[in-house]
Amino acid sequence: MFFMRRKLCTIGLLVVCALGLVWAPGCGRVSNQERHLRRAANLFEQGDYDRAEIECLNALRLEPTNLTALKMLGVIAHEQGRVVRAHVLLGQLRDVMPEDLDVRVRYGRCLLDGGRGKEARQEAMFVLERDPTNGRALVLFAESSQTAEELSDAKEFIEKLATKAGHVPEYYVALGTISVRMGDVDAGERHFNRAVGLDPNCSIAHLALGNLAVLRNDRDTAERELGLAATLAPARSIARVRY
Repeated sequence: MFFMRRKLCTIGLLVVCALGLVWAPGCGRVSNQERHLRRAANLFEQGDYDRAEIECLNALRLEPTNLTALKMLGVIAHEQGRVVRAHVLLGQLRDVMPEDLDVRVRYGRCLLDGGRGKEARQEAMFVLERDPTNGRALVLFAESSQTAEELSDAKEFIEKLATKAGHVPEYYVALGTISVRMGDVDAGERHFNRAVGLDPNCSIAHLALGNLAVLRNDRDTAERELGLAATLAPARSIARVRY
């Protein structure tokens, strides 16, 4: 743990120095740090990631190993699609905070985006074993299943979660993703529509329907669903650009 903290300290200092930000002294290190973290949390909730990042960096100048600030920076980098930075920060936090499921699933997404599907699948499984209703993990588990054997195993595993996760829209997005990859496009569409029925504002369900429409060369449906996915995605997130 000592060496991990030291590693985090180094990363925190490097992140701060790389951006060259300066903090102004106030009424005390602790009160200043708390103020920066409160501001960062509020700005993050508003989707103002750039200003939230500055407040996190100011907090790190006072305590380079502050896990709250480092995690928020990792989440911001992940939301904005800064893959390398997100991978580094979330990977280090995963080692220090192994039970933080949000860190684990976001790190898993970084792994999948980097072509490391098997490791991503392990991260998703770790999360689902502890929280079967975790929507991000459900979708990650499905998307990181590539081979016929993996898809078959994933289908069986996710179906067993029905009593616990059947009320979660992403549960059906995961099942739909697996169905499409196994060649049953109609079943996939039914699952995606079920997800939208549970939550009309589920961005990833509309994205799945849009991608399915692209596969079918249905341009009008694709534009409508992908447009909805973009509109419903978090403000300032890379998802809006991708959609």
